[in-house]
Amino acid sequence: MKIKLLVVFALSAALLMFGMPLFAHHGTGVSYDSSKAYTVKATVTEFRYANPHPQLYFDVKDDKGNIVHWSGEIAPNPAQLVQAGWGRKRTEDALPPGSEVTLTIAP
Repeated sequence: MKIKLLVVFALSAALLMFGMPLFAHHGTGVSYDSSKAYTVKATVTEFRYANPHPQLYFDVKDDKGNIVHWSGEIAPNPAQLVQAGWGRKRTEDALPPGSEVTLTIAP
């Protein structure tokens, strides 16, 4: 009886230990403050259509004319880009390096 109890306890502990990180991932509703969103004009330097978050790398000129390198997530995941009609090819074609874009950013 003690061995069965010990096995059940060990399995429960293992499930908790390996299962908890699944609940730790952030959600977009909490990660970004849309009340402080602002718009910038930028030049695309790179686009990565990748899991878990598609990334856009771009350059922005600050108030003094200096170029500042930025990066950001375009969508929580590639599946949401596809649902919005932006598959890999369409997105890569629309965002080649050197493209001038206007972005609204939520910090």
